[in-house]
Amino acid sequence: MTELKRDIQNLVVFAGDDVRLLCTVKDDTGALVDVSGALEIRWALAASVGGTALIEKTLGSGVSKGAPTQFYIDVDSADTAALTNTVYWPQLRGATYDEIDRLSIANSYYHECTVTAADGKKYTVMSGRWFSRAVIPPTSP
Repeated sequence: MTELKRDIQNLVVFAGDDVRLLCTVKDDTGALVDVSGALEIRWALAASVGGTALIEKTLGSGVSKGAPTQFYIDVDSADTAALTNTVYWPQLRGATYDEIDRLSIANSYYHECTVTAADGKKYTVMSGRWFSRAVIPPTSP
């Protein structure tokens, strides 16, 4: 089997929203990969790369299999409501991905998803930055 493709996904999510991430798995040639026999799928969000998970979803607990080459990650409103609002620094307009990290954008997060295939091999299939946005408060009646 060829290596699974690592997909960079930067996400902007509104605080208090329920989010469903649809993940389609491909190999390094772009061919779809059957993950229906995956032993484990784990998605986590942390303050930084290598940090302690603030939110974690696993197969059967927030992660569910879809079509043979897809799975879903469900992050609920209680999870997203607890995240701090991301503040963008003006000098980052037009910055490249390599220039963006938690130190340059206050309160952004890192997320990553790994799949353990039926043969026991582990692959990181998605990673990126998670930006939490505050919602406009409702008006008084």
